[in-house]
Formats: sequence, structure tokens, C-alpha cells
Amino acid sequence: MNENEKLICNLMSFINIKIQTLDQLENKEIDRDILKSKTIIKNFHEYIPKLKTIYNSDMFSCLHKNSITKQKQPAVCMLRQLLKANNYKMEPKIYSLGYNKTNGKKIVRRTYIIKKIIT
Repeated sequence: MNENEKLICNLMSFINIKIQTLDQLENKEIDRDILKSKTIIKNFHEYIPKLKTIYNSDMFSCLHKNSITKQKQPAVCMLRQLLKANNYKMEPKIYSLGYNKTNGKKIVRRTYIIKKIIT
């Protein structure tokens, strides 16, 4: 296992996905609300110096200093960009949970499913 695989496996451990290789990522589902939590964003942001040793910050906007303030969902962006660099993609999936009885709004749960990019 090379260094970038180790870093991605460590990032996945922050969101309670335990893997040893990137091949185990296939068809894993990640809840978007987990990636939007402040602790996950903080943990991902602290990992940027380690990621900069492997990846060039010119290629990834998630490695810029101001990524937390400029991006709406910095953890989602970071994970998406790193996975794409390693031939994986995050496909969004929306589950409808019905409607709110008081205001009639639709209740949804958003997740991402990790798929291998076939080249």
C-alpha cells in the first residue's frame, strides 16, 4: 500500500469507515450529514499538511489555506477530489423519507456512494 492510499484510509477512519486498501471502498455509502459536521471538517482540515506532501495544491482546491471559508462543504470537496485522483467517484443518492406533517415539506436524506471510475 502506497502513501496516498494510507492517507485516504486514515481520512475514512474519521467517518467510521475502516478499510485497509482502496479496493474496499467500492459501494461504501457515506451520509452527507456526517461530512458536514464541524468535527469532521476540523479533522480533515488538520490533515492538509500531510496531504500536501503527496498532492500538489495547484490541482486541488481543498488543499488551499482558505478552503474552509470559500467552500460550502469542505469535507465533501476534499474527499471527492482525493477519491477522483485515485480513480474513484462519489455518486450522490437521495432517499425520500416522506413529508413533514406541519409544513408539507419533503424530508430527504442525502448520501454518497463510492464507485470505481472505469478507465
